[in-house]
Amino acid sequence: MAHTPNRNLPTPRVTPEQALAAVNPKLEVTRTKLAVIPTDSLREVLCYEFKGNFDDRNFLVYINAQNGREERILLLLETEDGILTM
Repeated sequence: MAHTPNRNLPTPRVTPEQALAAVNPKLEVTRTKLAVIPTDSLREVLCYEFKGNFDDRNFLVYINAQNGREERILLLLETEDGILTM
């Protein structure tokens, strides 16, 4: 899914500021960007990716750029072998 030659991405209907309002205010956001993520039904969704930390843990929070709903939250586990997501 990641290497699609002709991907037609929709224009976001939600602004980054509106998407940020859906993120837990306790998350200290350090980066925001657009990202395409896969769903469980093997489709793709355009989202805002918010990277941040809370309680000394790093997270990625994905908010749908079309409807402002939370799509996924990933905990980043940093090990000596690399970064794992849960």
